[in-house]
Amino acid sequence: GGASFQVQGRLHKPLQVSSISCGQYHTACCTLDGQLYAWGANADGQLGLNDFKQRNSPCIVHLDGTSPPLQAACGGRHTVVLGQRGEVWSSGCNLYGQLGQG
Repeated sequence: GGASFQVQGRLHKPLQVSSISCGQYHTACCTLDGQLYAWGANADGQLGLNDFKQRNSPCIVHLDGTSPPLQAACGGRHTVVLGQRGEVWSSGCNLYGQLGQG
């Protein structure tokens, strides 16, 4: 069975989450105001923050040049985001081509 518990994060404002996805050790969510947040393990860059540092609290991920995020999907060590105009953005481990970047 599973357990449910609340994790207290450090947020400056409450988030109105429209979608959320969990990977092996990381999480990403899209908010109603058009932001993407990610937190957790980042050894493969799966948080999309242009570094490899773990984040213990939600951080805004800046998706330059794209429409607002609609949905995020986390794999074991990667994240794929769908934009509202159909763009796809991905980050993290691409060992088996899971990022769709060839």
